[in-house]
Amino acid sequence: MIYALEPAQYAPVRPLAGGLDIHLSVQAVLDGTVAGQVWADDVAVPQATFIGTPEGHYLAGASSNIAFNQALAELR
Repeated sequence: MIYALEPAQYAPVRPLAGGLDIHLSVQAVLDGTVAGQVWADDVAVPQATFIGTPEGHYLAGASSNIAFNQALAELR
């Protein structure tokens, strides 16, 4: 399953995106200073996330969630 998150729901994604801190656009989206999109496999306790920024798209977290990976492949 995949969930499109609202900015108020981004906080649980931050630990997953820690390795992406060199990409300033990811942090800007999570901070709400730049428009972007964030999806996760779970709203409350995400294990995988897909973050769309003006500069690109980034995956973070567990790669073993088959349902998330399939939903992500169908995301348009």
